[in-house]
Amino acid sequence: MAFAVPVTTVCVFVFLLELMPGIFSNVFIIRTILMNNSRTRDMKVIGNLLLVLAICTLCYSCMVVINMFTLFLNDWIYVFHYLFYTVRFLLIYTTSSTCWFSSCLCFFYFVKIVNIGSDVFMCIQMNINKVISWMMVVSALVSAVSSSLYIVELTKQFGRNTSATIINNDREHVENQRINPNLFYLINCAPVFIMVVTTVSTVITLIKHRQKVSSNWATSTGINMSIYSSAICTMVYFVVSYSLLAVILVLYSLSIFDIQHPAYWVLWAFVYFIPVSQSGFIIYGTSHLKKALLQMLYSVKCNGL
Repeated sequence: MAFAVPVTTVCVFVFLLELMPGIFSNVFIIRTILMNNSRTRDMKVIGNLLLVLAICTLCYSCMVVINMFTLFLNDWIYVFHYLFYTVRFLLIYTTSSTCWFSSCLCFFYFVKIVNIGSDVFMCIQMNINKVISWMMVVSALVSAVSSSLYIVELTKQFGRNTSATIINNDREHVENQRINPNLFYLINCAPVFIMVVTTVSTVITLIKHRQKVSSNWATSTGINMSIYSSAICTMVYFVVSYSLLAVILVLYSLSIFDIQHPAYWVLWAFVYFIPVSQSGFIIYGTSHLKKALLQMLYSVKCNGL
């Protein structure tokens, strides 16, 4: 049975409420990193990566909000094609960029933590700052190119029945437009695959290292086990969330669920929760961000705000 319009509207507002904590948490990450940079005048590559990822995730959240608001603007947005394509391009670009920059972060942890007896890998470890910087540039370019290809394909699909759609006021037809499944899969599933592979290796290495540290606890005093616990927790989150994201992208590209199907909204509820959960786990797994958050909460508590 299809969803009624009021239920669909409720789902949209639930998604908006779901995105708000993600917007605020990413603003906090950006503010904290910029303040630390203003004091030290020396931002490391991990700081740059976290900053770019937070900005990109923030833009992604904002574009999702804007895209959802178009559901309540009747069909006038589809009359102004340039506005429709601009919103979709920015949404796809920020989505793709978030995936690629997240894969850069996972690759950074992978290179820093995992030890592989290879000359090529050792060369990457020694030049990790340059490698990550170039990966960020390439990620931005790949996202721009893939998003442009997405829009080109979308214009072909959308242009076939544009007049009929506007005359018949048929928004559902527009929302159900699907581009080439292979193109959509390649745009977003390639970085997800990188994240899953590198993160699984990182988690296995961290667990082995934690067991080794635990076995030598009697002779290795002063080691803070919480550091390993938070790192493992963050990496496990990346594995689970991005594996599920890959499955969702495959289901979406195959057009298994119609927009009126309840499963369609359940899957997108998880996608919209990613900015919230990702920023939360990044704060939890990054010591200076976690410390800044605790200090802010303590200050709010003391001031009675």
